[in-house]
Amino acid sequence: MKTQLQSPPKESPLNIFAHLVQMHFAVTLFLMGLIWIVQMVHYPLMKYVEPARFVAFEKEHCQRIGPIVAPAMLLEGTLSFLICYQAYSQQVGIWSLLASVSGLVLLGFIWFSTFAVQVPIHNRLSLGFQADQIDALVRTNWIRTIAWTLRGFIAAYFVWVHGTLTLGTWGIGMGSP
Repeated sequence: MKTQLQSPPKESPLNIFAHLVQMHFAVTLFLMGLIWIVQMVHYPLMKYVEPARFVAFEKEHCQRIGPIVAPAMLLEGTLSFLICYQAYSQQVGIWSLLASVSGLVLLGFIWFSTFAVQVPIHNRLSLGFQADQIDALVRTNWIRTIAWTLRGFIAAYFVWVHGTLTLGTWGIGMGSP
């Protein structure tokens, strides 16, 4: 990898696509990292909260995590649809089209799992400490953890094929000259 100073990009559809790819990569990797922390650290530690304090803990968890996760998920969803649309309309290749559609399918699994599985478990936990529900939360959250990890690989594929990593629009970039 060679470090170089890049000139301002021309706003062609392919450059816009590269910017979408970079933003998508950043938000997907953020969510992938967050889900791994939640899966490996946060959810398993819920069992160690005193039952008498658990309802307050669960309420606080939901109030604090929501404003972090919700905007990122909405941005990721928007960028995923835009990338899929661009992959189709710009005819950037069958593999990129398949990867973008696969990413949307995985996103559907994540959203379905979130609202049909994890949110109802959190609702039950908001009523009080239930070790079996915490176990269910950890077990079922693997769906999102694996799906976001796969999405991370798809996002990396798009950066590899369609966009160089840059630090700012005119900043230092890593890629081919």
